[in-house]
Amino acid sequence: MLEISSELAERISRHGVQSYPHECCGALLGTDGDTGRQVRDLLPLVNRRADSPRNRFSISPGDFRTAEAAARERGLELIGWYHSHPGFGVFLSDHDTFIHRNFFSSKRQVAWVYDPHSDEEGCFGWQGDRIVRLTQVDIVDRRGGEAAESSGQPKPAVTEDEIDDVSDRPRIKLLKVAERDDDSLERMVSAVFSHLSVLLLGFAISYFLLPREKVLLMALPIDPRTMTPLGPPVPVPPEQAREILKAMSPADDGAKSPQPSGSAGSPGKEGNGDHR
Repeated sequence: MLEISSELAERISRHGVQSYPHECCGALLGTDGDTGRQVRDLLPLVNRRADSPRNRFSISPGDFRTAEAAARERGLELIGWYHSHPGFGVFLSDHDTFIHRNFFSSKRQVAWVYDPHSDEEGCFGWQGDRIVRLTQVDIVDRRGGEAAESSGQPKPAVTEDEIDDVSDRPRIKLLKVAERDDDSLERMVSAVFSHLSVLLLGFAISYFLLPREKVLLMALPIDPRTMTPLGPPVPVPPEQAREILKAMSPADDGAKSPQPSGSAGSPGKEGNGDHR
């Protein structure tokens, strides 16, 4: 069984919400004795995963040593670790299991998982050689047993508008998550349109500035008697290709081909006399 105060559980939740949509991580410091395991303090750590911090995190050996040193300084033990799963449930992935087996292999160490999107939390520990979800976690109010009249604070006056505002407070955490979701979607849409704009601009520049027509003329050598190919097609040099295409193009409308001599409408040769 694991015992944790409601205050520390809330601190883990706040860390997960503040890190959303990325994963957060940290160490659980506490005691492990005859009365069971008790979480007494937290040590937030930096998610060093640069490639995919939204669904992965990394704990380095240096972070592990830092957590052990912090526990010793506070007269506590490193009894586990915590991290968040932003929007994909409470469980231990293969990557999480690898971390637990290699860094938290003591049979009394635990792994706490929190999902800031669903506001769900759970704890996992060793059962023999297996890692299973704990069936019982005690969340204790450290101020339990305090006399009701010991605060000495009068009851504040609350208006109807403030009552409505107070009724919404349990949803503040989820509303912040929803706002971050909207911001993330807005950034994604903006990035897509930015990339499309650059792509369209590139097409426009290519269309207007680069030559759009390019003809490659190929010559096929053939036997004039049998009309069979003598080899593979070969490219014609650009200058010769332009001359060939110019010769094959029709003449301008204003140009007229010369008429043969002696045709109708043209003067004939003058004769010098009859030849005998």
